[in-house]
Parts: sequence; C-alpha cells; structure tokens
Amino acid sequence: MKTVCVLTLGWLLFDSEMTFKNIAGMAIAIVGMVIYSWAVDIEKQRNAKSTPHGKHSMTEDEIKLLKEGVEHIDLKDVELGDTKP
Repeated sequence: MKTVCVLTLGWLLFDSEMTFKNIAGMAIAIVGMVIYSWAVDIEKQRNAKSTPHGKHSMTEDEIKLLKEGVEHIDLKDVELGDTKP
C-alpha cells in the first residue's frame, strides 16, 4: 500500500508520468493485499473453530492437574539453599 501512495503522490505533487506499468503495479499491490487479508481471515476462523477454549485458556481438568503437580514438588529456596516440602 505504501508503494501505491508513493506513486500516486509522486504523480500528483511532482507531475510524474503515470505509465501503464505504474498503474498495473498499484493494481497488483492492491489485489495482493486483499488476497492476503482474506487468507489470514480464513486461517483465523479455522483456528477459532479448532480450539474452542481459545489459545491461552485451560480446561478445569488441566488446571486441576497443574495445581496437583505443583503441590507435590519440593521447592528449593535459591537464596538460602533450603528445600521446602
């Protein structure tokens, strides 16, 4: 999109020649941008359907397992070198 703006402003402000090549380049850039946005949108929709809880959420069972695992780990105090049960 930046290229399209630069070419258009150059044509308007500096009276540059607007050739078929410039116009075709701007059209290709816009079409590419639209296709890319469309593809990203489709990918987001697919990911939303495949992960019902979202990327960063956990189920209740996963949270329970995590809590149980942390409760049974012996933690070591780095500063004092003590082990806490």
